[in-house]
Amino acid sequence: MFTAIRLCGVLLLLALCGCGGRLYTDITKPYTRNFNATPVGSKEFVVENHKVKAPMGNGQISGEWDTGVIVKAAKEAGIEKIYYADKRTLSVFFGVYRRETLILYGD
Repeated sequence: MFTAIRLCGVLLLLALCGCGGRLYTDITKPYTRNFNATPVGSKEFVVENHKVKAPMGNGQISGEWDTGVIVKAAKEAGIEKIYYADKRTLSVFFGVYRRETLILYGD
C-alpha cells in the first residue's frame, strides 16, 4: 500500500514537472536553418496563430485563429525584405491550447 502511494506520488510529480514537455512548453527555434550570408535586418514583426482543442463525447471540438497575414503585417511594420524567421511554440496541457508565433526579421 505504501509503495503504491509513493509510486503515484512520483508519477504525479513527474507529470506536474512537465515530464517530456507535455503540460507546458514554450520553445523558440529558427524557422529556417540556412543562414549563409543572411543579413540580420533592423526590424522585426510578429504573426501569431492560436489553436484550442478539447475532447467532446465521441469527437473533438477545436477552434483556430490568427492575428494577421504575413505580407500585411510586414507592410505595416515597414519591412520590404524578410531575411529570416524564428518560430515560437507555446503549448499548455498536452496541446489543448497551442500558440504559434512567427517572428520575422528584415528591412
